Amino acid sequence: MKKIIFSALSLILTVVLLNSCTKNYTDLMTADVKTGGLVVPTKSIAYLLGATPSVSVALSVPKGPGITSVEIYNQYLRRADTVYSNTVLMKTIDVTSANTSDEATEDYTINYADLIAGISVGGSPLPSDENLLPIGDTWTLTYVSVMADGRRVDNSNTTKIDVSNRWAASYMLSGYVLRSDPFDPVLSGPYHNIPWKLATNSAKSVIYFKTHYWADGSTGISGIGPWILTIDDSAGPDAPMPVTVTDAANPAVKNNPTYNSRYEPSTKTFYISVFWGSGPTNRAAVDTLVYSGPY
Repeated sequence: MKKIIFSALSLILTVVLLNSCTKNYTDLMTADVKTGGLVVPTKSIAYLLGATPSVSVALSVPKGPGITSVEIYNQYLRRADTVYSNTVLMKTIDVTSANTSDEATEDYTINYADLIAGISVGGSPLPSDENLLPIGDTWTLTYVSVMADGRRVDNSNTTKIDVSNRWAASYMLSGYVLRSDPFDPVLSGPYHNIPWKLATNSAKSVIYFKTHYWADGSTGISGIGPWILTIDDSAGPDAPMPVTVTDAANPAVKNNPTYNSRYEPSTKTFYISVFWGSGPTNRAAVDTLVYSGPY
């Protein structure tokens, strides 16, 4: 019996000692851990060539150990041959430890001159005319927090600024779609204010971000793909621009010749009419896309 009691006491003592050692070890490990330095910027921005006088970037600094300033570095990627530029300090924002009492908002604005300053790609500077940039190239902005205690903290959060054309954006889609022969009263009909996106396809074209719906708003149209809108802006940036619709998945998708498919710069609105199948009385759609905001 005494042996059992002794063994039990020994076990209890061992557990207590182990817990004590673990706690002391944990305390020693965490005592010198440095925290803070996090910043949260806008993740991605579309730089619309010819239509972006400035770029606004949201930047929040969560409450925590004091940040004296945030250094913003810039690097450019030429995507055609995956060549990166040098990295340059583009901007420094003074935070002055305002984040010690509450979250600090340090939004900032830059322009094209800021984005190309000091940048060299393959030994050459970026062009002074932004319209000469290739669609799909990217600037990456990285952030270094300079702490009040002298530390420098590299942030994993970055801002990607993608070179896009002026038409890549978010829109509200309204119109009418026809499924006939025989006429389908459910799939045919009008639709209103469906959130829609046009993604950059090339310097002068955009592509629907997904396949068109039938009028029920949920059934995708089979036999077609996302439509490509090619814009002719040769008459100038403020004149109405003819639009040609094509479909890589279905070459039968064509402009309705009786309709003036176009883009109106004054209202940032697309008006298009297309048909496919056996003709305009068989499969057709008339779309109006009204600009609603950035992509």
